[in-house]
Amino acid sequence: MDTKTLGNVLLVTGHTYEQLSLANKMIVKGIKERIPALKEDNLAQLYPDFRIDVKAEQEKLLWADTIIIQVPLFWFSMPSIIMRWIEEVFQHGWAYGSTGKALEGKKVLVGITSGSQKETYESGAVGLTVADFDQRFKTIFSFCKMNYLGLVLSGGFLNVGDGTAETAFPPMAEKHVKDLMRKLV
Repeated sequence: MDTKTLGNVLLVTGHTYEQLSLANKMIVKGIKERIPALKEDNLAQLYPDFRIDVKAEQEKLLWADTIIIQVPLFWFSMPSIIMRWIEEVFQHGWAYGSTGKALEGKKVLVGITSGSQKETYESGAVGLTVADFDQRFKTIFSFCKMNYLGLVLSGGFLNVGDGTAETAFPPMAEKHVKDLMRKLV
């Protein structure tokens, strides 16, 4: 894949328990290997106190042509730092509303990992389906007139601490990255 067609790529991450994460670290590494010129915006590291520098984040979004958000699923949504980022940075009059056009036409792709198997969400066994999550994110980003490229949700990333994750997760993470890259084309 020729990643030059993506323009400036911003990878937004924000894992509440990043130090314990294996899967998302592998996925972020895989994305960076495929798109070496991207800029990573690790919100959990930048804003552990949740005091987001709105202007700095808006500048990053203005720079970006393509935004990839890669996070774990937390309480049927994105981690709180990501939702806070959207709440504070995607301001009325800047990102949406009659004068809010700053994000118009920018590509956005969401990658989510979950501990539960993807089939759990596909079946609706927990009350929401993958399609429900996809619609939620599509609504947020379409509201800002962004070009929503979709959702890649991969499950089965529950690390129970028995050592099996180190061997089980790499091929799963690789598949997740490949699925993301396919949506970017």
